[in-house]
Amino acid sequence: VAWLGGIVEVVDGQIVLELDSNWLIQAGVTAAELILKKARNMTEITVDETVATGYEEVRADANDTNWMIAGYSDDVNGGDANNITFQSSGSGGYEEFVAALAAWDGKRGYGFLRQTSGDELSARAKFVFVSWVPDNTPIRKRAAVSTHKGFVKEVIKDFAIEFHATDTDDISADEITKALAKAGGAAYGSSSS
Repeated sequence: VAWLGGIVEVVDGQIVLELDSNWLIQAGVTAAELILKKARNMTEITVDETVATGYEEVRADANDTNWMIAGYSDDVNGGDANNITFQSSGSGGYEEFVAALAAWDGKRGYGFLRQTSGDELSARAKFVFVSWVPDNTPIRKRAAVSTHKGFVKEVIKDFAIEFHATDTDDISADEITKALAKAGGAAYGSSSS
């Protein structure tokens, strides 16, 4: 009998619920307890310390690194699906960052980009956070990003704007420039008004 996405069967005279082929729960556990336990296990995400190191390198004024990408170990090297690690970084700015994300065909990840914003009198570094989920990412992995993003944002904390992108058009240079200008506050330089 199918129930809650699993199978209920009798094994050695006991009623057993098999969920996701690796969950065997003895009868007597309430549905609420089962769902809560499953939800806790699904959201145990580890953000590796290498992500924090990459983040700090992008934020450091004395460093040329201006972007980094973190990704899921299972998407990159067949590792743990609940482990997010540093994957790449560079100093080539927006164009290099977008090219690196575009190369992640079907892989989800999180990007962090340093941009200069403002006018000639108030130029300053601003940061962009991107959750990257290409359209061809499997649906279960796509859905997990919305929950897991909170864990990543505990490490990648300081940014002016955030984008959720499914392709590079979602994070065009024009869109980022507009969003940074809007988030940046007053403009003190030349004005056409």
